[in-house]
Amino acid sequence: MKSIQRIHGPTMLIVSAARVAAVTVAKANVVAQQAVVGRLQELVGFEQVRAPFDGVITTRNVDIGDLVSDGATTGKPMFQVADIHRVRIYVNVPQGFLGEVSQAVKATLNLPGFKDTFAAEMVSTSNSLATNSRTALIELQADNPDGKLLPGAFAEVHFQVPAGADALSVPLTALVFGPKGMQVAAVEGDSRITLKPVQMGRNLGNRVEIESGLSLADRLVDNPPESMQTGDVVRVAGADPTNGAVASDAKPAPTRAKDD
Repeated sequence: MKSIQRIHGPTMLIVSAARVAAVTVAKANVVAQQAVVGRLQELVGFEQVRAPFDGVITTRNVDIGDLVSDGATTGKPMFQVADIHRVRIYVNVPQGFLGEVSQAVKATLNLPGFKDTFAAEMVSTSNSLATNSRTALIELQADNPDGKLLPGAFAEVHFQVPAGADALSVPLTALVFGPKGMQVAAVEGDSRITLKPVQMGRNLGNRVEIESGLSLADRLVDNPPESMQTGDVVRVAGADPTNGAVASDAKPAPTRAKDD
């Protein structure tokens, strides 16, 4: 007679493999749920909006009680924040002055409504010209410890460009515009007029630089009439009128050009 016996080895291996798989699935579910919890915690953290730097809020697009939707795609920010401890100033400089403007040149700012003058320094340039204005965009930066320089404000910028060692300046009213180009009416020793051609430099407002054609010893006629010609005799205002028949205004002498 033969006895019947049960074989338990393979059955036990199958049961152990199923339990291991169940534990692995459970662990994966725990990791997934932890990720969900972490996401919800991050969303709760959005209740407090923190700026990445110290500054002031320049634009507020939400207020207390407004609904802010998660994942909104309007592209409209809730706030705009500006760090005004140091500000950027953008200036469009004409092409003719680019050769004199460099990072070694200092600049000053004047703001409407403020009597203070603010110092600035050049940081970078666009290295290109706008086709419609032939100007280059220059970036300046200025310290703003008192917060007087406001974002978005307009300012008048003065570049302190050093003048050439031999540069002279004369009033704009001393220039003579004629068919022979730019000239000035110089008074010689015998009180006679000599029209001298000059080469203009920078325009300084009410004065203009003269690069060539004049010396410091020259005396010029201010506001000369259009009919004045070389050889005309003039009488200096305030002087003893011993000779000359043509009166003229006071004679402004050329002066050394100063930094703008």
